Amino acid sequence: MLKAFLICTLLTIHMTTYAESVDAKEQTDIERFVEDAEVCDHLAGEWDPILSKPDQRTIEKNVEIYCGRAKKQQIMLKKKYKDRSEIMKKLDGYESVNFFHGKIK
Repeated sequence: MLKAFLICTLLTIHMTTYAESVDAKEQTDIERFVEDAEVCDHLAGEWDPILSKPDQRTIEKNVEIYCGRAKKQQIMLKKKYKDRSEIMKKLDGYESVNFFHGKIK
């Protein structure tokens, strides 16, 4: 519960700061990406070999969902904002998304 609160708080602070540099339409698709990328990073950090097999599978399933969705958004947004260096930097800032090689849904 505390983890979820901290993640939400940090995400809110992070997005408030970042939102100042983009317009409303850009903010919407970038916010969507950031939300999925943040969950992707969190889930990737939760996986541990000492977890039970069912817990490992649950995390793996959610990684496929959130990281796959974030990767798809990242590809699309990189094409859309290729000339906007501040947005490109933001899009490249999520290690778990950058290294995700699962299914892109």
